[in-house]
Amino acid sequence: MKNASAETKELAVSISSLNSDRSRNCRTSLEQQNPGDLLSDSSSIGGNAENGGEISLSTTAGNITTGDLFSSSDSSSSNGNAKNGGEITLSTTAGNITTGDIFSFSVSTSGNVGNGGDIALDAQDGDIIGTDSRTFSSVSISGAETGKAGTGGNITLKAKNNITDIEIFTLSSDSKSGTVQVEGFGDLSLTNIKLITSKQVTIENPITREEINIDVSGRGQSGDVFINGLGNLTFNNSRIESDTKGSDSAGNVTITSPGMIIFENNSNIKTNTSSTGEAGIINISAGEGINITGANSGLFAQTSNQGKAGNIIIKSPLLTLQYNAQISTSTTNIGNAGEVNLNANKFKITNGATVQTNTFSSGEAGNITLNILDKDSESFILLEGNNSGIFASTEPGSTGNGGSIFIDPVTMIIRDGAGIAASSQGSGEGGNIDIEIGTLTLDNTAFISTETATNQGGNINLNIQDKLFLRNNSQISATAGTASAGGDGGNITINAPFILAIPSENSDITANAFTGNGGRISLTAQGILGIEPRLRLTSFSDITASSRFGLVGIVEINTPDISPNQGLTQLPQIDKQVELAKGCEADDGEETVAFFNIGRGGLPPTPQEPLGSETIIAPWIPLLSELEQTSQEEDTTEVGREIKPLSPPCREN
Repeated sequence: MKNASAETKELAVSISSLNSDRSRNCRTSLEQQNPGDLLSDSSSIGGNAENGGEISLSTTAGNITTGDLFSSSDSSSSNGNAKNGGEITLSTTAGNITTGDIFSFSVSTSGNVGNGGDIALDAQDGDIIGTDSRTFSSVSISGAETGKAGTGGNITLKAKNNITDIEIFTLSSDSKSGTVQVEGFGDLSLTNIKLITSKQVTIENPITREEINIDVSGRGQSGDVFINGLGNLTFNNSRIESDTKGSDSAGNVTITSPGMIIFENNSNIKTNTSSTGEAGIINISAGEGINITGANSGLFAQTSNQGKAGNIIIKSPLLTLQYNAQISTSTTNIGNAGEVNLNANKFKITNGATVQTNTFSSGEAGNITLNILDKDSESFILLEGNNSGIFASTEPGSTGNGGSIFIDPVTMIIRDGAGIAASSQGSGEGGNIDIEIGTLTLDNTAFISTETATNQGGNINLNIQDKLFLRNNSQISATAGTASAGGDGGNITINAPFILAIPSENSDITANAFTGNGGRISLTAQGILGIEPRLRLTSFSDITASSRFGLVGIVEINTPDISPNQGLTQLPQIDKQVELAKGCEADDGEETVAFFNIGRGGLPPTPQEPLGSETIIAPWIPLLSELEQTSQEEDTTEVGREIKPLSPPCREN
């Protein structure tokens, strides 16, 4: 069918008479009419329903425009079963697809059901457009507690540049939801998209117009989501959700592209568990970079029950988070927050953006790892702006422990109120921070912290190949008892060639405590400048492990053994024969110059020899002019041996 277009009228539908079980079968017939709403339904109000029919539209040289498309098998009988929803396929090789709602479902209010049908829209050289935020849905739902259900159908969308204004969900009340796959054949933008693989749903039967309300709490497993691009991928005001309310895991979300992947304008991905099942994994890989921008934009893996929050994995040469964007895993119950594993060469986290794992309850905060993909690259991490940073922390009122953070770039700059923290604001312990780095700079109230409110401070380990530079009220802290409570200060270990600060800028390294004991600070460096140990904090740059009411901690400063003779060259002690100019001779044939290696007035000792006392210092030998002014008297000076009178000056021939 060429350039198929749709009007709002309904296609001709042949309806058989009611069967003995009060069911009816409906099949769509296209014939010569323009396609409007296409209905293919097997519906029963008093017995079992048969399969929904298939709907297929294709063209090789034009657009496809339709109204609503339905293929269903549904029974509202008290003991009726339903079979499979039919498949729905739209395909054009050289045009756009514009459509209304698309449903394929198998539903029974009290019996068993089959599978939801697959839905496939293929516009490889065009766009897929939903009119007025339409819904694409494939479900298999039984309203009975003991009712068996098949899988939700798979939903596949293929487009070149745009997929817009569509809500997509696939669901099964007893088995696994279908897989959602989105493929882009150019620079694909997903705009105003909601993609959900588990939810409470309300479905309207297209024939009877009855609403079927189904809540699948505690049953069913979310499907997986795959989004693949051949160019750039842009998510604009789009949302992907995968959750579980039972013992099965939520579905995973996987996104890949050889170009840039961009999340903007409230675009986000969420995986969640509210039961014993684990939340799904978010895995994103880009060939050029990943950019997440704006408040409410981000990646979220959450648990509100026993199940573990899912992990977040990113692989990209460049990762940019800005303007309050987030990458976050969290727990509000006994389940642990997930892990965050970021792999890139360059990280930029600015303007209030965060990478974080949190616990609000007894579960543990997750760990965060920032790995450098190419160890030979000029890798760097920039954390900039108030509230920006990397956090594996516990929130007030929680009892879980903070997570750990590991980072290994060549250069890292933290400035303007940004920071790294594995702290605890609840009653749990702070986590650990391990950084392997070339150069680390903290500037303008930047911080690295494993502070705790009431428990043992966490540990900070910094292995630095070049230098650590603290500026303008920056802090490295493993202080405990910030809520005026107990807990010993944590441990801080820093290995660096140089640790530098400005004395008057009040940048501190602290492992203090309130009622507990001070922690331990161990610094190993060739040079520590501008910051020094003190018994308590001052307005200068300090190193402290003090305690208000407990024992003072330990501050160790280790300077590697450096020999003062290292690098010195051994000079020869063999006298060189004095060479004189040929232009003149001494009158009496004697040498005109002599040198005496005696005392400290002569050659100094070698670097390996001790200095001798200044017992004899030889003065300079007087000039002949001075001798002539003293009545030509001989002048001799005792310096341990006789010094002969100077020869008269040379005379010209």
